[in-house]
Parts: sequence; structure tokens; C-alpha cells
Amino acid sequence: MYFEQEKNKGNFIERTRALDPKLEIEYDSLRHGVGIRDISNSLIIQLTGKDTLDFINRISTNYVKDLSPMHCINTLFTNEKGRLIDKTIFLNMKDYFLLIGSEDAEQRLNVWINRYIIMEDIKTEVVTNNYFLMQIDGPQSSSFLSMICGIELKNMDANDVYYIQIDGVDFYLFKNFLKKDFYTYYLLSEKIQQQKIIDYLYENKSAFDLTTVRDAAYNIFRIEEGLTSFPNEINDNYNPHENGLIEFVSFTKGCYIGQEVIARLNTYDKVQRELKGIIFLDDEEISPPEILYDSNANQVVELTSVCNSKRLNKKIGLAYIKKKNTFKSSEVELKTASQKKLFVKIIELPFSK
Repeated sequence: MYFEQEKNKGNFIERTRALDPKLEIEYDSLRHGVGIRDISNSLIIQLTGKDTLDFINRISTNYVKDLSPMHCINTLFTNEKGRLIDKTIFLNMKDYFLLIGSEDAEQRLNVWINRYIIMEDIKTEVVTNNYFLMQIDGPQSSSFLSMICGIELKNMDANDVYYIQIDGVDFYLFKNFLKKDFYTYYLLSEKIQQQKIIDYLYENKSAFDLTTVRDAAYNIFRIEEGLTSFPNEINDNYNPHENGLIEFVSFTKGCYIGQEVIARLNTYDKVQRELKGIIFLDDEEISPPEILYDSNANQVVELTSVCNSKRLNKKIGLAYIKKKNTFKSSEVELKTASQKKLFVKIIELPFSK
């Protein structure tokens, strides 16, 4: 189980922040400007063969069978229990397909997909090292990219994939929803063009507040926004109902792996946990993942992410809360397995609303 495997890997963002004066600049670019983040370690799988669309439609949660060339869509991969393998972006690149997943050294998604290929005309190849992948966030990102690309992106459809050629560089640009009402832009190119593209963005940033963002600053931003991440909130402990990804599940397309469980949870209202925000009301240190208990020693909270919030000036976190709990108010006392007391406030996500 994830909590058993990852227990000793949690690190507080506040420690990084105290030692790194650039962190606040990077965070501010995500809040007020343009934050560009290299996510080239994300797993990228290339798929070819005439059965690709039908196959991915059959083993993932969303309806992708009619995905047109130069379009993309979010789809989830779940196991037989309806729990998450990964959240992905599936792109139709005309002559081939790309599946972009999370950074995962074990390549679980690739192993999972190949497990189900039997007689289909489909070939998979991990091509992560061939590509440069950048995530672009911030309120100025749409205007900045419109200026750079020479096209109006404000009303860009979330499924479009644009091929851009400018001043000796070329790349693909697409927009993607991380969750309902929250989108980001992605820039994808051949690895060999990485430095040339970064230089071009900085040389042409004009009056825009553009900054390269590292994981520490982005982690604060994503927790405040209630965005899930692998392996913290996206792993095989949880299903799409629990972590707010159910919008990427089709309830009309028919069977996929885990479909019966996910449909039954929806039909009979059997979802046991909800992803919530946690505001810590004391200064106790805690490193996720951590299971927390109520006063009756019941496991009621599974803490998955923690950071020091610049916006709230408090320590905050993401956690799965059991729906059947005995909490009589939003402010509760919890205990760790070692009996350390924690006083927290439980809120709806995002923190930033």
C-alpha cells in the first residue's frame, strides 16, 4: 500500500523555502505572471497501429474512440478495483499517438497497458527521452503565449493541439484541464530544441513576468488549488470519485477496466472518502503520507500533501477524509499513530477561493 511504502519520503516545503530565496519569486510568477516548469520526466508513451484508438477506449475511463487528429483528451487508467493507475493526456498526432502520464521511474502505466495487448495491431514505445515537455501556468500565460505564437489563445479549445513554427523553433502547444475550471498549457517539442525554446521565451518575454518554476514552488501552488498529483493523491489507494477526477470518466461508453466498481459507487452512493483541504492550527511538524485518528482511535484522515501556504500564511495540506466520521465541527483534534496531537480545520477545496 502507498502509505506503507512512502511513509519516510515526505519533506516539508517550508524547509526548502527557508533556504531558497528564489522560491517566493517562482511562486509569485504562478500567482501573478507566467510560470514555466520543465516536466520532461513525465512518462511519454508512443502508440502506433490501427487498433490504438479502440484499444485505449476499451481500457481507459474516457470516450476516446472518435479523437480527431491534432486533438487531445484526458483519460484515466484504473485497475480492477476502480483505483487509479494514472491520469493521462492522450494525443492524436495524425500518424501516431502519444500518452502523457506522470513521472514514474517504474513505468507502471506502460507495464499496465502492455499487459492487455494480445492480438491487437498496436505497438508501444516509451519515448520520454525524446521529448522536452513544459507546463505553463499563471494568469498572464494565455496573453504571453498568444504574443509568442501569433494566434489568439484566450478561447482556445481544451482539445486542440497546435503546431507552432516561429524563428527557427517548432513545437506543439495544447491546453488541458487539470480539473474542472482549472486549465494549464503544455509545450511539447523534440528534446534537442529544449534550450533554444527556453532562450526564445526569455528573449521575447517583453513586459510579462516570466520565471522558470521548480517543483517546490509549484507544490505550494497546486496544494492551494487542490490539484492532485502522482503519487501523493493519484495512486492505487484511491478511485476517481474520491479525488475529484470523476469528470474524466464516461458513464455512457461501456466497459473499461474498473468500470463496474466505479459505476456501482456512483449508482449506490458508496464513495467512502472525499479529498479535502486541511489547515493546521498549531506548529506541530508532520510529513505525509500520514494516517490520522479521531478521539476514538478510528482512522479518519489520510494526509497526502503538506506545504507552507504563502497565500494563507499557514501550514496546509490535502487529505482524504472518511465521509462517515464523527466530526461535529470543521475544527477538530486528530492524533498520529505515535499519539501526537494535531489541531486542524477541514475545508472544501481549493484553498484559494
